[in-house]
Amino acid sequence: MKKKPSVLFVLDKWCEGNPNYGTSEWESNLWGSLESSGLTTCETFHFDEYYHLYQQAGDDALVRKCLDYKPDMVCLVIYKIPGSDFNVPTLRTLEIVRHQLNISTVAIWGDLQSPQQVEISKMILPFVDFNVCTASSATVSRIDKSLKTSQKYTYFWVPKDSRCFYNPGTERDIPIGYVGSPKSERLSAIDSLRRSGIDVYQTGGERQQYISTGQYAQILMRSKIGLSFSRSGHSHVINARTFEATLCGAMLLEEEGFETAKLFVPFVDYVPYSSHKDLVEKAKYYLTHDHERQTIADNGCRRSHENYSATRFWRIVLNRALKSTNSEPAFDGNTFELTPERLSKLPLIRSLKLRLLNRAWSNVVVHTGISNLQRLVKWPFTIISSYTRPAERFLRTLIKYSLKRALKRFLRTLVKGTEILRHYLEVIGAFSDEHIPQVNHGNKSAEIIEIGDFNHTAPDCFIFTNKYLSVDQEFISLAKRIHGEGPAALSVREMWNLYNLVKKTSELQGDIAEVGVLNGRSAKIICETENKKKVHLFDTFTGIPFNSEIDAIKKGDVLGDSLPVVKQYLSKYENVFFYPGVFPDTAAGLNEQASFSLVHLDVDTYRTTKESLEYFYP
Repeated sequence: MKKKPSVLFVLDKWCEGNPNYGTSEWESNLWGSLESSGLTTCETFHFDEYYHLYQQAGDDALVRKCLDYKPDMVCLVIYKIPGSDFNVPTLRTLEIVRHQLNISTVAIWGDLQSPQQVEISKMILPFVDFNVCTASSATVSRIDKSLKTSQKYTYFWVPKDSRCFYNPGTERDIPIGYVGSPKSERLSAIDSLRRSGIDVYQTGGERQQYISTGQYAQILMRSKIGLSFSRSGHSHVINARTFEATLCGAMLLEEEGFETAKLFVPFVDYVPYSSHKDLVEKAKYYLTHDHERQTIADNGCRRSHENYSATRFWRIVLNRALKSTNSEPAFDGNTFELTPERLSKLPLIRSLKLRLLNRAWSNVVVHTGISNLQRLVKWPFTIISSYTRPAERFLRTLIKYSLKRALKRFLRTLVKGTEILRHYLEVIGAFSDEHIPQVNHGNKSAEIIEIGDFNHTAPDCFIFTNKYLSVDQEFISLAKRIHGEGPAALSVREMWNLYNLVKKTSELQGDIAEVGVLNGRSAKIICETENKKKVHLFDTFTGIPFNSEIDAIKKGDVLGDSLPVVKQYLSKYENVFFYPGVFPDTAAGLNEQASFSLVHLDVDTYRTTKESLEYFYP
């Protein structure tokens, strides 16, 4: 019997990593949908739960989990900058999983219409086979055009757990059901229904009133009409509720948007509405015309089961990630189109509007321009109509201090901002493309990753750029020279940390030691920053002498330069002493009375790390 592939999900257990918000329904439904398909065996690793239990980041634990479980595929759900929080793996961890353990990795995104999420997806691009993107095919189209690639991002529907979401065929006693976040624009639509005498069952919201997946599905199974909304900020989206409502046999009544119309046919599989007035009219009509409502509900349910099932979703993803083939036809997620035939039951003007909006939102330049224009037009009305405290304070300031004083404060802020920008550009300029070569990791070279308008060897450096604004010229000059001398395994952030540690310990008694020299770049930072103390350098200079099952690196791997090369590189520094061989055996050459003000450990195996700590900090 053929063995099923194994999948490891790396995601949150709780909404936003907070136990008080309850289980994350989006993420738990992902692995639940795969489990229900029976295609694989699957396990989960929750960074937020690990931190909650052990009060430390779960990166090492994830690597151990991969070594023990040996998954064929890792499915990653991430929504924060890698390494920026306790419940997000670092880029180094993702690199180990994908390139050193050689595990196929797929990232799944639910809100890629957010610019922040797009930037995060670009950061992890070298460490994933491809990205599965739900909600917005227009976003996928824009990314493909900006990156000039059609291989790394694929648009999909949202897979749902078939054990929870199905049509029971029972009597429905809820006229209209809505389960989700109580956002103001959604509550406004619900209020318009209630003011017209239509009963709406409204509950839920992961951060407000937690209900389980089973309870949620039961509400949809009891609902004649499932209410849904198709906006996320300025973007049209198709969210999970669309598939949940149709799978449970409720007629979907959804805010008009071009994304849903790419997967479902308006007035055949679901009913779109264009305004609050239109919403009320359609709700009244379909609640009193049972046969028409039931026909549309059955069509939507049938289309979701046949075209957008969890089994089909995961079979396509697994085939692509594991490069296997079966009877499932090839799938191109970028082929969903908003054709005139799909919109034939809409009024002509609304059909043209949706098609124009789809084209605009699929175009990088047009989308950016429209989004900026919308914000520009909207902000004065937001301030005037808002009753929040920040708006009140702003208005009081204008009245109390007059326009003249407010203008002075604005100019002072502008001057300060200009000074900060000058420092910012100075630092960015110091580490531009020409000064930062590729980083050599064993036999692999990490790609230079583009973030915004800047190229960096390590994307995590960009996160901390704001910390470099006050960096002195000495550090900028030193880091620039070191990067110009060849491949450096240190990010700018790591250089900055080491530079500062040497500075801060300069008044302490004792020498400096470094275990793990590689090519001598970090040793040069130490020597350039502190030229009075002895610097003791420990390394085999011939490669990794041993490894264990928990080490991602292999015995015999040569990562750094040979001893003669490193000696030549550091030849101008008289206070440097070399100890080739396996540490701590080579420490026998040290004076028994030697003490250390700073020890820099940069080794690659568990055993050497443990023995180094025991030697220097018994």
